[in-house]
Amino acid sequence: MNIFVSGCKQIYSTDFSEKKVTECKHKTFTSASLELDKNSPFYPKRGDEKIMRSDTAMAVVAVQQLLAEAGIKISREETALYVASGVFIENIEDHLGHLMRALEKIKDAKTEADKINLIFRASPPLLALQTLTNSTMSFVAQYVGIKGNNATFGNTSLSGFHALEAAVAEVTYTDNCAVVVASNVGGEYSFMMNSSLYPHTEGWKESGAVGTVLLTKKPTPNSLCRITQMATSTHLPNLHSTAIQRNWKNLLPDTKSDAIIHSGAYTEAVFQADDSYCKKLNKPTASFFTANGNMGSANVLASLQKGIDMLAEGRSCIDLLDRDIYGRESAIRIEALK
Repeated sequence: MNIFVSGCKQIYSTDFSEKKVTECKHKTFTSASLELDKNSPFYPKRGDEKIMRSDTAMAVVAVQQLLAEAGIKISREETALYVASGVFIENIEDHLGHLMRALEKIKDAKTEADKINLIFRASPPLLALQTLTNSTMSFVAQYVGIKGNNATFGNTSLSGFHALEAAVAEVTYTDNCAVVVASNVGGEYSFMMNSSLYPHTEGWKESGAVGTVLLTKKPTPNSLCRITQMATSTHLPNLHSTAIQRNWKNLLPDTKSDAIIHSGAYTEAVFQADDSYCKKLNKPTASFFTANGNMGSANVLASLQKGIDMLAEGRSCIDLLDRDIYGRESAIRIEALK
C-alpha cells in the first residue's frame, strides 16, 4: 500500500466548559462545540443552515477549503467521497420537552397506531433532517459537486478508519482521487449514549470536530505523507462488559515506526493507561486527548493531522492507534515522502 495524503484540513473546538447532566447524581463532563465560521465564503446558505448540525455546516466549509488549497485540479465528477459521521442529535435540550410530553401521552394510547401518531406529532419537524446519518455527506456533495462513489460510515471512531479504508481502496483500484470527511458533534447526547459503555465517567472530556483529507494515487506538489499500512481488530463488542482491553501491538506489522499517536480515551484515567501501554512498546507517544478530548468519528483524521505535523519535524514513520467506544481497535501507518 502506498497512497498519498495530498491535503488535510481539520477544524477543532476550543470553548471547553463543564456540562451538567443530572442534579441528583451530580454528573458532569467537559465538552466543547464547534464555532461556526459564518464569515467564510464557503459557509452554507441560510436556508440550508437551518437544517444542518454545526459539524455538517463546518464540514461543508472545510472540504471547500481543502480543495481550494490542494494545488491540483480534480475531476469532481469522478472524485469519491467517504464520510464518517458521529452521534447525531445536537442541542438535545431543545427537543426533550416535546419528547417527554409524547411519552406521557403514550400511556393512554389504546393502539399501536395511536402511539405512533402521538410520537410523530410530538417530534419537531426539523429533527429528522438534523439527525440523518448521511446528512454531512449529502450537503458536502451538494455544495462541492463531488459525484463519484460515496458512502457514510457511523457512528464511532471506527467509522473514521472505515471511511479512510474505503478511500484508500478507491484510489488504489481506480485513477480517481478520494475525499474523506469526518464530522462529530459530541455534547450531551454523545455522553448519554456512550457513558454507560465505559468503566467510569470521572474526567470525561470530548468535543465536536471536523476532519477532511484528500487522497491521490500519485504524489502531488502538496503531498504531505504516505499511508502504507492499515489494520483493524476482529473484536466483537460485548455490551455486558465495560472492561477495556488493549491489544494494539497485535495490529502493528513491526517495530519500524519511530512514534505512536493514540486516541480513543474518554477520561483522563483511561488516557493515562493508554499512554503507559504505548510507552511499553518503546516508542515516543503523543495524543490530542489533553487538548481536545475524544473527537469520536474525527479521532482518526485528527491523529493523521498530528502525525503529518510530526513528520514535518523530522520523523519518518508513525503509527496511529485508535479504539472506539465498543473496544474495536485500529492501526494506520504513515510515512514521510521519499
